[in-house]
Amino acid sequence: MMNRELKYRHQGVTLVEILMVLGMLTVLASFSLPSMSNASAKTDMRSASENLQYSIRIARNTARMSELPIIMNLVDEPGQVGQRITFSASERANKNLVDPGLPDYQFNGNIKFVSEFPSYEFDHRGMVKTPGQITLVSMTDESVSTQILVQ
Repeated sequence: MMNRELKYRHQGVTLVEILMVLGMLTVLASFSLPSMSNASAKTDMRSASENLQYSIRIARNTARMSELPIIMNLVDEPGQVGQRITFSASERANKNLVDPGLPDYQFNGNIKFVSEFPSYEFDHRGMVKTPGQITLVSMTDESVSTQILVQ
């Protein structure tokens, strides 16, 4: 008779056991979520950093090839989702040349840049007129940032 009672007693799962398992899963999930958001911020930062370095290279190479000064503008317009990089020809180069034909780059809204200067001018040799530094900061995780030298 005793064997029969024990057999029936252990057949199901109690509500307390289910709640314990859910509680443990919640604790484990709370540890993994911050690392996932940090990984996303790092991915956004890597992408923005590569695009900024590409923009610097393309401005430098275009100035060299066209033998005309090119200006890389860092644009932060209020009300826009993200900041932008635009390109223009130097006013001293040629009054008729306004657009050097380089594509603008729109930063992800999660990335902000901080720069010493609002623009950087590359002369006809591809050299930057006034070297500076651009700092990219993640808005989702401010501990994720990178600095790009414009020299």
